[in-house]
Amino acid sequence: MIVEATDVDDPAVEAHIWSSHLHADGTGAEELWLPAPGMAYERFMTADQIEEGLQYPVMNGRKVFVNAVKRMSEAVVEAATANDVGIEDVDLFLFHQANLRINQ
Repeated sequence: MIVEATDVDDPAVEAHIWSSHLHADGTGAEELWLPAPGMAYERFMTADQIEEGLQYPVMNGRKVFVNAVKRMSEAVVEAATANDVGIEDVDLFLFHQANLRINQ
């Protein structure tokens, strides 16, 4: 997503989001998921599901990391291209990413 500061005193200038690009098609869903609760089960968790530990996330850390690094750079280029903006024109990148290594 690319955003731009606007002059809020000028009513002719509207603040807006230029574009948004999501790279989540579900193909890697089993690499990072939560077994329960979910649509495969009843609305609320059972004691058996809790005892089995199904409420804890399951993650293939290496695959999630590799995918995130690849998709992060793709999304930056895609957003810049879609908005005819060069990477050098961007003053600040803000990534919603908990793993600093992915941002590097």
